[in-house]
Amino acid sequence: MASRLPTTRREKEIWQACEALLADRKTLAQITGDAIRDTLLSLGYKKGSPNEIYRYRKTWQTEAGLLSPSSGEAELCSALPDPIQRAASQLREEIFLEAQQEQAQLKEAFAIERTQYEQALEQVKAELQLKADALNKTTARVLHLEEAHAQELQLREELEAALLAQQSQVQTLNQEMILQAQALSHANQRHDDLMASLEQQINLVRKLAESERETLVAQLKSEHLAQIERQVAEQQRIREQMENQRHHSLAQLDTERTEKEKAKQQQERLAQELADSQAMVMAQTKQLADMKTAYLERQKERDEERQAWQAKFAVLEQEIKQRELEQRLEQKLEQVLAQISTQFQKQLQNQLQEQQALWLAWTQKSNLETGIEVG
Repeated sequence: MASRLPTTRREKEIWQACEALLADRKTLAQITGDAIRDTLLSLGYKKGSPNEIYRYRKTWQTEAGLLSPSSGEAELCSALPDPIQRAASQLREEIFLEAQQEQAQLKEAFAIERTQYEQALEQVKAELQLKADALNKTTARVLHLEEAHAQELQLREELEAALLAQQSQVQTLNQEMILQAQALSHANQRHDDLMASLEQQINLVRKLAESERETLVAQLKSEHLAQIERQVAEQQRIREQMENQRHHSLAQLDTERTEKEKAKQQQERLAQELADSQAMVMAQTKQLADMKTAYLERQKERDEERQAWQAKFAVLEQEIKQRELEQRLEQKLEQVLAQISTQFQKQLQNQLQEQQALWLAWTQKSNLETGIEVG
């Protein structure tokens, strides 16, 4: 049995599996990697990698004394009978054949694993290409959204400029209405002044007429009839002059009344235009507020969509980094597997060389003993 204990848990499990196979009357040639793997699974352990199985099986064989004997043991074996020597030779041949089979199995397993890794690598490359295409489409979508956002900003600036122009027009109309109102107030004041002046002139004429009439009556008593006629003619002329002045004042009053009516109509028209302008401004303000609300809602939706795309970008970048890490790990694993395969091939070659050397030494020794017996 073993002269030392296993150093790791995995080595202990593989030794236990080898002991179980040996206890099940299995020969050394039958204790193969597949048999050890099946026994590990039946014992409730993980099957592990082929390198571990073969490495720890070799340590078990070494500690159990099932590998090539030492020089002292070779001398002891040389003294064994021929059946034992034949059995030992057969055992060595079985070990050599088993080593070749195991080497072929390892090469086949390594080729299968390499094919699987290559297929996985191709799949990862295809997935990365799909992710890159999706990223390009997403980038184009983001650029389109930014262009739409710029257009909306330009439209908003144009609407604000139009609103400022409308407000300026409204202010101009308000100033014009104020000026018209002032002009109308001045016209009313002039009309009132003219009416008061006309009333004063009429009263003055009446007083003058009464006074002159009394004067004429007094003069009729003392002056000549011709002078009275001249006075009457002069009075008639004054009356005609006053009448003409009265007609002129009335015409001027009618003209001012007409101008007042026109000013009132213009004021009403300006008031209607102002009301229409205010209604239009209110409608445009409401439309601008609705457009601003819609714009803010669209901006919010675009911000949410942009945040969602940014989150997707972050996930894609994380996946790409993960893929790159996996690729680097796969490359590192391939390098390690290549190193392990090279080391294992070297170990197998060394073992084969050792077996061949032992076989040659055994054959030479047997031939030497045969020659001694014949002599």
